[in-house]
Amino acid sequence: MASKKAKQKKTKLVCLSHKEDADGISSAALIREALGGDTVLADYPGQMEAL
Repeated sequence: MASKKAKQKKTKLVCLSHKEDADGISSAALIREALGGDTVLADYPGQMEAL
């Protein structure tokens, strides 16, 4: 009996942070280093567009 491999979902990790928040920026950098992915810095009015 041949073994079946589970189909893996393609996912992309994105961390969105306020561009003027030092805690958010450093947290986004830590997440990027630990898990990979992209960091997006945006201000409050630009968050929906950034998403």
